[in-house]
Amino acid sequence: APLLGTRDENNSMVQLDARVYELFRYIDAPPAHGSAEGAALAGAALARLHALCAGYSSAWSAPEDRSDALERVTRRMARLRERHPELAPACARLTALSSWAHHALIRLGLDRTPSRVIHGDWHPGNTLMRDARVVGVIDFDAARLGELGVDLAQGLTQFSLASGGSDPARWDDAPVMERLLALWRGYTGEAGVPDAMAEGAPLLMVETLIKEAASGIDTGGNAGRRSGRAFLDAVARKGEWLQANAASVTRALRESAGC
Repeated sequence: APLLGTRDENNSMVQLDARVYELFRYIDAPPAHGSAEGAALAGAALARLHALCAGYSSAWSAPEDRSDALERVTRRMARLRERHPELAPACARLTALSSWAHHALIRLGLDRTPSRVIHGDWHPGNTLMRDARVVGVIDFDAARLGELGVDLAQGLTQFSLASGGSDPARWDDAPVMERLLALWRGYTGEAGVPDAMAEGAPLLMVETLIKEAASGIDTGGNAGRRSGRAFLDAVARKGEWLQANAASVTRALRESAGC
């Protein structure tokens, strides 16, 4: 969605009372629906975005995704345990999962050095669709120099999450594989990926889940209107499912058309 400039100076930002505001052109289209077709379209759009960003050099100092996920998760979980002791068991499970994913990715030799601009928040709410095509992408607040696999894994995670209502205890542990594979096919049909990426995808999905969970707990120890303990337990179950089924997920990705 393009930015609109100010009336007098065509400036993309309005600074008022120590705050900065931006106005985007309105796009009349709903977010991506929870279907395999929508996931495939979103995967292809992400691949095209990555291709467009190849070789881009900003005149400004761009933020870089330099600290690793394990480092960030360890710090965040330590703070949560200190402030909310009741969350300690769930925090320990998530920290252990993050450590497993981190060291497995190192063994795979996947390059974690920021390589180009990534969207940073690729999920159904930020991809607008109409008439079976992506007509807009919004929310570039998290855009930064990062590793393409991180963006892809976030898309795989967000588009495959199983809806489970307001009670985290009732959420399904497994992702919706139809949507996960559809996004993978959409992406790999547009762009090549390293062979190790199919093996690294479930690991990066675990990292995505935990990073999102770590930032989803408020100062009261809750996740919005949900119990923080129940929410973190649900995320841990999802991560543990990916850990236990990493080999089968990798096999499904490699067998999927477009690999």
